[in-house]
Amino acid sequence: MLMLSSLGLSAFCMMYSCEVRVTEFKESPKSGNAKPIIRMKATVLVERDSQKGIVVGKGGQKIKDIGIASRKELEAFFQSKVSRVVCF
Repeated sequence: MLMLSSLGLSAFCMMYSCEVRVTEFKESPKSGNAKPIIRMKATVLVERDSQKGIVVGKGGQKIKDIGIASRKELEAFFQSKVSRVVCF
């Protein structure tokens, strides 16, 4: 449930029957004292195509807000920088 909650889509998924799948998870090797960077890719699956617009929001603002919040939560959890891509 961490990833679903961290991607900020748990409320949407309950309301709009969607699912988030983490399709890729890579951690860069540590170099010196620098923390590794975690790179993630996730796919959002919705029950109907009409629901994509609801999750994305006007001009992509909702998915952008979700992305910013999820990155902050994931960075706090992993204690590392996180780069992630969310696609439909």
